[in-house]
Amino acid sequence: YHGGELMSLGEFGYPYLIDPDNLSTKGVFNYEGKLPGNMTAHPRIDPDTGELLFFGYDVMEPYMTYMRADASGRMLQVEPVTLTGPSMVHDFAATENYVVFMEMPVRFSWLSAVTGSGLPFKWDDDAPCRFGVMPRTGSDADVKWFDIPPCFVFHIMNSYEQGDAVIVDAARYDHLWVKNSHDFFHPARLSRFSMNMKTGKASVEQLHQAAMEFPQVNRATWTRPYRYGYSVVVDEVNDSPERIQDAAGGLRKYDVQTGESDEWRPGVAHTPGEPIYIPASDSGGGEDAGFLVTFVYDKSRDKSSFCLFDAQRLSAGPIARVELPVRVP
Repeated sequence: YHGGELMSLGEFGYPYLIDPDNLSTKGVFNYEGKLPGNMTAHPRIDPDTGELLFFGYDVMEPYMTYMRADASGRMLQVEPVTLTGPSMVHDFAATENYVVFMEMPVRFSWLSAVTGSGLPFKWDDDAPCRFGVMPRTGSDADVKWFDIPPCFVFHIMNSYEQGDAVIVDAARYDHLWVKNSHDFFHPARLSRFSMNMKTGKASVEQLHQAAMEFPQVNRATWTRPYRYGYSVVVDEVNDSPERIQDAAGGLRKYDVQTGESDEWRPGVAHTPGEPIYIPASDSGGGEDAGFLVTFVYDKSRDKSSFCLFDAQRLSAGPIARVELPVRVP
């Protein structure tokens, strides 16, 4: 929700505007013709300025374009960013002064596309793996690239500045889709990428040993130092397509300052989706003084529930549950 409009976003294409009262579709939106092409599903809103920071990627040049809109939704900047090829770039990071782009070894494959592959992206050992840091109001010429060990990232938890370093916490895969688009059974771990703007050196540190995906934070901490994050728990025992029915996931809360965590594990009959954090109020009370909400699929009913959790007592389970007449995939 930005500039008075509720936008539905996807991997490619323009946003669709949604009526927040009845969720009906109002139509496509392209910033009065200033949006040159695709828009990411993962923009960032600066909690202080209200600016919307976002990008789009493509399989033809320019492979990436960075964009910035003011709090009212007026496009301020459209800047192509040079990549070496058509990498899949699902998310990006933003700090108080910088934006961070990822170019990783999952590349668009024309061969897969023309042969009818369901997902025409594949791991490419010859592709670079690097993070590009650019001032938020800068240009392509200002991007400083940092080489990192081969990996892939779908989703960022949060990012911020610490001294001379730009910090990005994300769900890191060692590799992905090496064989085909079903090669998804080497789960991600929460990891910290640190890019030193003075020395030009980068480092990677694993923050938690257990598998996870769909990281989230209190969005009032976007672009700023933070303490708490949340994610879906990924079952590491589920290491093959044949055992997907035995997956036992859950939700996890992280204290990235102490390293402690808290989990809700409902068992194999219940599968939660991506959680979203909602503050309890605007009056303060702490970074985690709020709620997690998500849909939880009940295999025994073949239907889902909308569940609400106290973010300070996640392992206690849902404090409210609305049973739905359908399954939410």
